Amino acid sequence: MRLKGSKLYLYKFQRVDKYSVANLLNTCLYFAKPANLNDPTESLFELELPNRDDKYCPDLEHFKNIAALSMAVDMKRPYELSDSLFHWSYYADGLRGFCMVFDKQRLVEEFNDETLVHDYIGYQPISNILIGDNLITEESGLEEVPGKNFKHDNFGRLVTSAYMNKPDSYANEKEYRFIKTGDGELKYNHLNSLREVIIGSKMSDHDRKLLESIIKLTGQDSKIKYANILKNRYQVFIEPELRR
Repeated sequence: MRLKGSKLYLYKFQRVDKYSVANLLNTCLYFAKPANLNDPTESLFELELPNRDDKYCPDLEHFKNIAALSMAVDMKRPYELSDSLFHWSYYADGLRGFCMVFDKQRLVEEFNDETLVHDYIGYQPISNILIGDNLITEESGLEEVPGKNFKHDNFGRLVTSAYMNKPDSYANEKEYRFIKTGDGELKYNHLNSLREVIIGSKMSDHDRKLLESIIKLTGQDSKIKYANILKNRYQVFIEPELRR
């Protein structure tokens, strides 16, 4: 393991394009509307609420503004998912892309006030109908107290049910997801939460030099690593030098 200790790390595998390069330069991560994610099962659900006139019933119009940031985490190997051949192949253009490694605790702290939900995705057979039987209603008889917003809590429950569970056929993704209202970028503190930027060994020289120059602009040369794959070996090796 390269990253030792008791910390967890989040991994953002991605292709090289004008959006990922701009976000790297601007130290941002992009939240996309679920309909724009690469999983075709996103948003394939119906909401059935028992009483939409209940004063605690959330405004379902807000669902149109939900946006997600998907990253990867491995609880079985918490310090090392960056050598995942599956993730490099599927999300990082077959080692032509790159992977950003974040300190999970620090990134969660940075995004906490801007996000509605952040958690590990649950993988199981799921229905495409979300019934609001577990929501707080006026009939629940709960006493309202200052600082407690049952309507907001109900919206959070529905968001969790709709966007924090996926079919178990996607379990290899090992996804950790942040949810917020409104798509677009959120800035992170690259000195605080970004641990490494790993460049795929099959990336073109043009793209590699571009990424290296952007990382060096922030004075973080030591955070550059390379994902190498050796001949006759079905394995990715994360190393400080590029091997071709």
